[in-house]
Amino acid sequence: MYAAAKFELFQFDLAANPIASSKILIDSLDLTETSPTLFMDSKLAPDGKIYITGITGGNKLHVINNPDLQGLSCDLRQHSLILPTIDGVTVRANSFPNIPFFGNAPDNSVCDSLLMISSNREIEQYPVDIQLFPNPVAEILQIDFDYPVILEDMVVTDVAGRVLSEATSRVDLHTKKLDVSGMDNGIYYLTLVTREGLVTRRFVISR
Repeated sequence: MYAAAKFELFQFDLAANPIASSKILIDSLDLTETSPTLFMDSKLAPDGKIYITGITGGNKLHVINNPDLQGLSCDLRQHSLILPTIDGVTVRANSFPNIPFFGNAPDNSVCDSLLMISSNREIEQYPVDIQLFPNPVAEILQIDFDYPVILEDMVVTDVAGRVLSEATSRVDLHTKKLDVSGMDNGIYYLTLVTREGLVTRRFVISR
């Protein structure tokens, strides 16, 4: 099993007892890359490889070439798959589609690796009600939660997927204010990561 922890990727042996004792650090995120793709959403593909994308709409995916091999033999290649540019627009990945399995049928085992759950389910079932206002906004965007949450990550991206702002807060919040006075008019996306899950909201800057 692989655990994607934004800046680190771990591997566990589910047959180990205890499982935690089998923890292996596969690699830390290569921060020398321009706009690095975080270790976040992962998907097993029909070619038997695991592809990993972040939440900020990067155009490069990480690839685990041999996911069934232990430790570094799994052959993780960071930022190795570059998404294409079509009609001048670069394809960017915020998440993967929800594809239950790639074969003719799942093997019905407890650890069936073909049964996948998309991160979109977390977004749809996000338990915290979030309100953004004013929207459109000119200078200060207020983010209201219906009960206190610990904000682990807050990322603002433009429609092209470029990360414009990122912040964290390790205290319980009912309200968070975001200064957008230095950003141009346009459409933006705010992604919030809390212990309850992940959610993305659109907002508009207009002056």
